[in-house]
Amino acid sequence: MEGLRTARVLVIDDRFAEVESFVRALGSCGIGCVYLSGNAEEFPKSPLINIRLVAADLDLGTSGGETHQVVGPAVSALERAISERNGPYLLVAWTNRDELFEEFERQVLAFAAYRRPVRIIKIGKEEVNGDLGALVLRLEESLSSCYPLSVLWWWEQLCSDSSGQVLTVVSEQGGSQQWMQESLETLLLLRNASPGGRETLASGLRGLLDGFGALHQDALETVAASRISEDAERLLSGLGTEGDMAGGRIAIVNSRLLFSEPSFDVVPGTIYASDTVEFDAFGEFPTLSDLLSEMAQNGKHQELEESCVLVAMEVTPLCDYRPQGAGFCRFLCGVVVPFEKRTLIKQAGFLQSTPDRRSSSISWELKGDSSDCAIVWNSHYIISVPRSRILPNAGAGSRRLRHSPLVDVQAWLGSQANRPGYLVV
Repeated sequence: MEGLRTARVLVIDDRFAEVESFVRALGSCGIGCVYLSGNAEEFPKSPLINIRLVAADLDLGTSGGETHQVVGPAVSALERAISERNGPYLLVAWTNRDELFEEFERQVLAFAAYRRPVRIIKIGKEEVNGDLGALVLRLEESLSSCYPLSVLWWWEQLCSDSSGQVLTVVSEQGGSQQWMQESLETLLLLRNASPGGRETLASGLRGLLDGFGALHQDALETVAASRISEDAERLLSGLGTEGDMAGGRIAIVNSRLLFSEPSFDVVPGTIYASDTVEFDAFGEFPTLSDLLSEMAQNGKHQELEESCVLVAMEVTPLCDYRPQGAGFCRFLCGVVVPFEKRTLIKQAGFLQSTPDRRSSSISWELKGDSSDCAIVWNSHYIISVPRSRILPNAGAGSRRLRHSPLVDVQAWLGSQANRPGYLVV
């Protein structure tokens, strides 16, 4: 049943009859929800994630007392039900009492960042009085005031719909026995297509993910194409322009687009930095000075060395990568450079930047402070290291370059390795 944990609405109330109209309103929109009474025995074993709308009664059967005592059970229930990795959601507080709402809001806004709602709205149950249309209208008005939450919800629904499209591709039609046999064969073929897919369960599952991922990307483009023209004006009319963007925001957004959290294993794209790991433990790696001696503009070597960090990224191609069978890891070395000193680095074919535009930057912590930076890779420094030497420090990666920018770096690296060159005087 784990694969059916997809509800994105949570309702918390100790009297179901009082929220039945709300649940019915959701149903009329084709939206499923999770209902919890606040009873500790009813909570799921693990907190809910990807919840986008919560409706909570602020008085879960308390017998009076101070304001903080009345709302305490509701706050505790919400904190227990929502994962700390949940992300943005809208919170409806069922109450007409201002003092309860203010105390509830104060406590909930003290939650950890990803468990904290983007907005809390107060609605009295008697305000809608079973009128499903009025309730839906209130929610839509609240959503419009929380722009761009509607854009994020739209994207998330597209992903869900396109995931369903993938299942229609990999699962055959027909009678139950025929369906099981042909779908099983499809999964086996996808598993075996992965490098090392036959060797371990983990590498086999990775093969399935590669196949599903490619199909999902295609399905996402197909589903989105059918909706973009009719949804664009509604969704983007309030977005503004690039000129409205706060300073430094570009670097933060680029970091989220290009990087993810590092894996606990050494996988392609994992980046290790000299300020978080000792490269001497890996083997014969170059020093920061070695790289900058040929990357820096004339006379700028020392100035750069004081503010830069040495990094190395695993770049083994997917066709060669097998988590259990690969004997060696291949690392591409580079330098994290403060954005204001980017011009002190040469422009040369053997150097490649992430991001690949000189006007763009990423956010990176240098010398204890978050700074706008760029990573400049040096194709002259490819280091092969026995995998056994990396594993003790496998989880020490700073971050992981996502698939698309990683493939771009690998393609550039391949072109540098195969470039024949020519004589000129």
